[in-house]
Amino acid sequence: MLSESSLKSDLTIMAFEAENPKGYGRVILKDNKLHSIVEEINTTEKNKNIKLCNGGVMAFKNNDLGKLLGLLKNDNPKKEFILSDMVEVINNQGGTSEFIQCEELEIFGIDTKIGLAKAEKEFQNRLRMKFMSEGVTLLDPESVFFQSDTVIEENVVIQNNVFFGKNVHLKSGVTIRSFSYVEEAIIHENATIGPFSRLRGNVSIGMDCKIGNFVEVKNSTLDKDVKASHLSYLGDSQIEENSNIGAGTITCNYDGVNKNKTTIKDKVFIGSNSSLVAPITINKDSIVGAGSVITKNVKKKSLALTRSPQLEVKNYKRKKK
Repeated sequence: MLSESSLKSDLTIMAFEAENPKGYGRVILKDNKLHSIVEEINTTEKNKNIKLCNGGVMAFKNNDLGKLLGLLKNDNPKKEFILSDMVEVINNQGGTSEFIQCEELEIFGIDTKIGLAKAEKEFQNRLRMKFMSEGVTLLDPESVFFQSDTVIEENVVIQNNVFFGKNVHLKSGVTIRSFSYVEEAIIHENATIGPFSRLRGNVSIGMDCKIGNFVEVKNSTLDKDVKASHLSYLGDSQIEENSNIGAGTITCNYDGVNKNKTTIKDKVFIGSNSSLVAPITINKDSIVGAGSVITKNVKKKSLALTRSPQLEVKNYKRKKK
């Protein structure tokens, strides 16, 4: 926030004490007042030891600014007009200039990959502290990564090594287990995700759902109390309440040209290692037998299965080499 004296100054800059000032313009003081800014390329050996650096933020009074900018000179090796020279221009014209000092992490430069990583680390640490102060449990905070638009309600538990992409909303009581990746998803109260789960592309997970290890959910809506505990792919699906998805289930949504929808109604049981070839609807209270490839709609309260007959050859002798 600008002080009362800053509001009266013709120019106010932001400055910071740099741990390593290399690359920054140095802020030169005279009688503890802002005298000039010297860019790195023009810095003398004496000035290189100065740690007070230009933050790159400058606030000018609008009065006569155009005229003052016309006084800038480019008498430097690169023939550049350097905006930070405006400090000297204004001082030489009898104007007033001053600086406001802030923390380095608020304003340090990001012009290298190292600087970008440093800024990202600080950004993530601030989000972690924010969420924990609001009642979110992070078992290993430094291994969890958020976005600026992540929304998390209280009493959420997030285990280690979890990454959140854009547009994620976790409702109260949700648990995200280790090594999960979540983006573009809303997860409703008391649902459990993971470990090793991936949610992406417009996903809604209902209350009390369980999405277990190595389950991927894409562009799908799961209603209350749906269970998909192991090793499944649920893409372009609508799965209604109290349905159970067995291990190894695949919704075969892509026919090589279009993405097709799978609809699973209330209280359906999908046996392990089943393939549901979309577009398809599995109606209420139905069962799909394990190992089935289902290509047609299944009627209400039906058992559907496709299975080759088991062949058994008695007293079979293996061929010898």
